[in-house]
Amino acid sequence: TTPPGGTVLDPFMGSGTTIVEGLTRGGATIGLDIDPLTRLIARAKSTAVSHQRIEALGEVLRAAWTAPAVELRAPMEGVKNFEHWFSPEPWSWVQSLHSCILTLGCSPEERTFLLAVFSSTLRRVSNADDQTQKTYVSGTRPKTPPSIRSLFWRHFDRSLAGLTALNAARHPDATVVIPEAGDATRIPLEAGSVGLAITSPPYLDSVDYMYNMMVEYFWLGPHLGVPDRRTF
Repeated sequence: TTPPGGTVLDPFMGSGTTIVEGLTRGGATIGLDIDPLTRLIARAKSTAVSHQRIEALGEVLRAAWTAPAVELRAPMEGVKNFEHWFSPEPWSWVQSLHSCILTLGCSPEERTFLLAVFSSTLRRVSNADDQTQKTYVSGTRPKTPPSIRSLFWRHFDRSLAGLTALNAARHPDATVVIPEAGDATRIPLEAGSVGLAITSPPYLDSVDYMYNMMVEYFWLGPHLGVPDRRTF
């Protein structure tokens, strides 16, 4: 344990479980991760945004997202044969949803929340196999992806419920810091400034996170400093 108000560090925070728990504990919680997508998800889960505002934005988005994209475009440069990963119909609806979220009138924090919900649907609606962490299209287990039109709203409702519950449980003295420099080998903290470090071992030698979340990076990479396929 750490004294009330003490600082907790998670140097390999992943999608932010320690960060969220810290919001209900109080004091400062610092999360590091070298993966920019996990940093986006952790910020979406922990940043104080109004759940009433997110609910209202959901209604605006629902009214705007009514048709598939007319002209299909790969969301990331350098990805060949994008139809290998997304069949034309799911691709067209994912592309139009992506465009609607990016053009929605909202704050950066609210957009981050919506993009995190968006990211949670991409693997399911792609052609990528759902039964393994590795990102590949199975030749032996053909997949029929679900419609993102219903899946997104299920994920949105679940995320909104989580945000509402967290807002009710937030400790008034809790603070969260997620630095952009998420390298655990270069922690930007003074010696002795952390009361407790909570972590699991890094899995860099066994799990290639960027490869395993390749479908998500195709759509969100350009917003996260990964502009093209070569940068992976």
